[in-house]
Order: sequence, then structure tokens, then C-alpha cells
Amino acid sequence: MTAVLTTTLRVVIAMLFVSQVASAEVVRVDVRSRDDFGTHERVIARVHYAVDPKLPVNLAIADLAFAPRNADGKAEFAGDLLLFLPRQTTSARGTVFLEVVNRGRDQSLGLMSDARQRDLAPENWNLGDRFLLEQGFTVAFLGWQFDVQPGDGLSLTVPTAPVSGVVRASAITVSRSGPGGAIGLAYCAADASQSERLQGRALAGAGARLAPALSDLKCCHADCSPPA
Repeated sequence: MTAVLTTTLRVVIAMLFVSQVASAEVVRVDVRSRDDFGTHERVIARVHYAVDPKLPVNLAIADLAFAPRNADGKAEFAGDLLLFLPRQTTSARGTVFLEVVNRGRDQSLGLMSDARQRDLAPENWNLGDRFLLEQGFTVAFLGWQFDVQPGDGLSLTVPTAPVSGVVRASAITVSRSGPGGAIGLAYCAADASQSERLQGRALAGAGARLAPALSDLKCCHADCSPPA
């Protein structure tokens, strides 16, 4: 089974980069858990990648040139993998169904198998009627977005690049009084003393722009608080 797992992982990862030759590589796969899932074995793992900032195909990646590099001059990142391997080779299709998930969660399971996710931790994903498993597919879900928070689905961990500039974010609400809860920002000011770190606008209604009160704004870092 170890040989089968290794081969399948290579196939899954190779599918990601078939259209961009030599644009990235898999450094290693850390298997976190393997357990019985009926007709399949469930594998939860972390895939570690390395990408060469000097390759022309990678120049479109934002701020990659500023990212920390390893001894080989490559930038490293890692993503979650949820994999289901058929136990019986006689009933296996020899085909991988791969979904690069959206916002850390599946789309295919809800559309094809009427699955409803109540807990987005990978060990608790609901596969619905298990159509793909019953058809003998190897099924894989790969995290590919860095702003998915722990517990909110399959995530991607990327390096932090020391860059500066204006970052804009929008929030859409149906309430006349504006957003009633927190608005998460993907990019945060690293320096809590930056006076401009709290500039922003909240979108509300039919395109109206509302300036939030400073007292309602909080920075992403625990040691950062709005000015008095």
C-alpha cells in the first residue's frame, strides 16, 4: 500500500503542473494520518512545494521576487491534501478525480453527491452519497488559497514577502447599517505604528460607500490596536 500511495500522490501532483513545465516541484509529502474509509483508505497529508522565482513562467506570481528562498534559491510553500485511495485494485478505475478546492472547501461533492459540509476539518468531510468512491475513482482535494483560516477547510501556507503599498478590500452587506460582524483582511500592516493602516471603506447598499468608525476597526495582529 505504501508503494500505491506514493505513486498516486505523484500522479495527483503531476496533474497540477502538466500545463506549466518545470514551473514548480514537490519537495515532499508529509502524511498526517491514514485510516479506513470503507472501500477506500483516507489519507490526510501536507504537500510541500518549491518554485523558482527566476523562471519566466513564474514572473506573474505577485511579489514572488521578494519571498524568502531556500538554499537552492527557490521559494517554498505547502498545502493540505485530502486523498481517498481504493482498497481493491480490481474495482479501481485507475483514474484520479482531482479538485483544487475553492475557499478551502469542495464544490464537486455538493453538485454530484448532495454533500453538505458542517465541519470543514479534513477528517470530518462529508462525501454525500459517495458516488465517486463507488465508481472506483481515486479522489483528491488540494488546498490552494493562502487566506483560508485553520479549521475553515484545506489551506495553503505561503511565505511572507516584505513589501509595502496600498491594499484595498471590499465587504458587501445587505444591512442598511453596514456590516454587522468582522471583515477579514488578507493583507495586514506588519507595523502597528503605521497611521495609515486603518484607512478603508465599507461597501453597503447600492454602491454607497460608508467610512467605518475607527473604534470598530481592529488590526490583524494581536499587538495592534486602533489609535485612541
